[in-house]
Amino acid sequence: MNTPTKIVALLVVVSLTFLGGLSALIRHQAAEAHALMAGRTADQLALIDWLVTLHGNLLSTFVSDYSRWDEMLEFIHRPDPLWARDNVQTALAIYAADAVWIYDAQFKLIHVVTALPDAVATRITPLADAHLRERLQDEPTAHFFVLTPAGPVEIRAAPVTPSAVAAGAAPPGGFLLAARLWSDELRRDLGALTQAEVTIGAPHAGGDGNEDPRPGVVSYRRILRGSDGSPVAELHLRRIAVDYQRWLRAFEMQVVSAVALVLTLLLVTYVCLRRWVTGPLRVIGDALSHSDPAALAILDRQSSDFARIAVLAREFFAQRDELLREIGERKHLQTELQFLASHDPVTGLPNRRLFRDRLEQALLQAQRRAEQVAVLFLDLDHFKQVNDSHGHAVGDLVLKHVAQRLRECVRGSDTVGRLGGDEFVLCLSDVHGVADVARVCDKIIASVARPIFARTDDVIVTCSIGVSMFPDDGHDIDTLIDGADGALYQAKAAGRNRTRFHAPQTT
Repeated sequence: MNTPTKIVALLVVVSLTFLGGLSALIRHQAAEAHALMAGRTADQLALIDWLVTLHGNLLSTFVSDYSRWDEMLEFIHRPDPLWARDNVQTALAIYAADAVWIYDAQFKLIHVVTALPDAVATRITPLADAHLRERLQDEPTAHFFVLTPAGPVEIRAAPVTPSAVAAGAAPPGGFLLAARLWSDELRRDLGALTQAEVTIGAPHAGGDGNEDPRPGVVSYRRILRGSDGSPVAELHLRRIAVDYQRWLRAFEMQVVSAVALVLTLLLVTYVCLRRWVTGPLRVIGDALSHSDPAALAILDRQSSDFARIAVLAREFFAQRDELLREIGERKHLQTELQFLASHDPVTGLPNRRLFRDRLEQALLQAQRRAEQVAVLFLDLDHFKQVNDSHGHAVGDLVLKHVAQRLRECVRGSDTVGRLGGDEFVLCLSDVHGVADVARVCDKIIASVARPIFARTDDVIVTCSIGVSMFPDDGHDIDTLIDGADGALYQAKAAGRNRTRFHAPQTT
């Protein structure tokens, strides 16, 4: 195992070990915190419930004491403003009440003292509720809330009876009600006592108690009900234990430290991989993509496995170049063989086989279109003397020039071929009678007769041409070629350097 591989393996092992230990530590601390908070949640709920209940006990004490006071019963029968000022108004401050209503036995308002805002006071008419009247006839006290724009108002009510009369032994002589507005200041005081966030909002489904199962979080709510028992608001307190917050901060620090360490290890791993793995791989990739073995020279200075890979890559390039060269040679040879199979090796003209194939295609097309085709058989006059006096190399050069001149004298759709020696054949498609062909033959004879510069001397050759016409002189290839060959011999017999058309023999 080389050095880069060892470093990477070590980093991976260290990272996995650290993360495994951190995971075990977090699970252990979470279990301890959960057990601790679960044990304290019940105590905190009991404390919050006691504080909320204590908050309303002053009103309850005021209503309970004053409803059993004989002077209160006398005041209902004979109202005295001075007595009300000295006793009822003073009680507002002592018992932290915001309003007091005193009714007689027939639910007639005798006296009212209120410190409530006008927008709240006008919304409260406690004993206008028939249900509440029935409750106060049968129950010793009543506790309910009224929802106002300034917040919920807590009301405590009790029938006024003499202290010497047992409860229920005589009808009540009147009714006493005291109220307190749950203002923002009061909610802040309650939040300070309970060390919780206190809010009052619309009621939700469910009952009183803790509604948040998370450890360390106490979420307490109490439904505030109206005089008929229906919910009118909801008191909600949410508190996170200090110990749990401290544990959360410690946990967050551990997580941050772990993440920082892992990121550091990953950064070190990345740098090592980039230096010892990614960099050499990029060099090899660039060399392969650009077919540049010289780019691998930078890896020769390394003692890693990539230096050996560079050697293998150079061998690959060498073998690839050799293979490409052999493939190119084979393709070139195959192309040459395919060309020589259908062309003359000296002039590059179609040979006998290819010429016959093209002549057959021309005859089929002419037959479909009712056209004429001319077959020319051409022979160079006294060409043997050129070979004997100048040599075969010059003779081949003369043949190449003659082939080029023949191609220049005909159209691109016509075919010029060489049968061998000094014999050439031409296929002229879509001709317009003998006169049209005769003009082409005269052009060929004049072109061939021009001097040909062969190495050091000018060589002059002439040609004789025999012509047969399709469909007048035949309908198949052999008949037309034989007819043109016979006409060629007639041209030679007539003195050479001329053209003769096939003349059918008459019997």
